[in-house]
Amino acid sequence: MTRRVPIALAAVALATVPAALAAAPAQRIVPVAFVGSTQLTTVEAPLVLEDTGTVKGSPVGSGDIVLDYTLRPKRSIANVAWTITNGSGTVTGTATAYYTTSNVAITFTGAGRITGGTGRYAGIRSLPLQFNAKHSKTGKKEAISFRGTATLPR
Repeated sequence: MTRRVPIALAAVALATVPAALAAAPAQRIVPVAFVGSTQLTTVEAPLVLEDTGTVKGSPVGSGDIVLDYTLRPKRSIANVAWTITNGSGTVTGTATAYYTTSNVAITFTGAGRITGGTGRYAGIRSLPLQFNAKHSKTGKKEAISFRGTATLPR
């Protein structure tokens, strides 16, 4: 009788595996490696800046990007919200970066996440991404990059 109990429990456990797999959405891992060129377009307040520009790379191909930076000078931290838009949909995310300033540039180094998307990118999410940006003090020439991995529903 003691042999039947473990076998019966194993049978019940195996029967529930297909149901659990069916309930979990299938996802695929995609690389995130995009770079962009932006410029300062709006200063909403002394510590709130908006950049616009273009990006290219995985998983978006190419698109337009808007980044909103909220600077926290006492801690040298910037909170960033961003959106990439192209003909296939949008990808949105956030980042938190430390920044340093020199006579000619502001350099941001931190981590970000993809928090959502629409269209072809619906359901996209990421683990922490490496986020880097370098801004000229004039606001006319800025470079950004994101690197890491994300998941998309199949």
